[in-house]
Amino acid sequence: MEVFSKGVHRALIPIYSQIEHKVSQSGGVELVESSSGYQMLTQMDVVRFLMHCRTPRECEDDHKQLINGRCRKLIGTFSATDLRGCYFETLKSWLGKSALAFTTQDKARELVSCYGESPLLQVMEKAVTKCVHRIWVVDQQDLLVGIVSLSDIIRVIRTSLIAI
Repeated sequence: MEVFSKGVHRALIPIYSQIEHKVSQSGGVELVESSSGYQMLTQMDVVRFLMHCRTPRECEDDHKQLINGRCRKLIGTFSATDLRGCYFETLKSWLGKSALAFTTQDKARELVSCYGESPLLQVMEKAVTKCVHRIWVVDQQDLLVGIVSLSDIIRVIRTSLIAI
């Protein structure tokens, strides 16, 4: 969880790990880990697992990632995921468009948000069911207050588990 709480999105995890003691050239003993196979683990996998294991504590306010957007109307979301599976020719046609034009071309696209008072479990459920990595935090007038990322969620849960 520590690695994911620092913003790493994916990690290779050894399936069958084996540790051997080898003598180094200097005469010391080294531990060498090897595996016959690896599996990809993502932040979303961790959040899905944590959702079903325990109810985490409420998320603390942390708006370090929010720059000059507070109290403004949320109008769109743009991330690298939006470009996944994009053909080169299509991408070239989009290069001249603004981010707002790109994000509003799909009218069915939902902005995934929560309120500052929303329980962390509810925020986690939204992230998992909507397959997003960030949830916008808005006030009762739908004005931007902050953002909660999967890294934030994992960091808060990790910190609460260490405190136990």
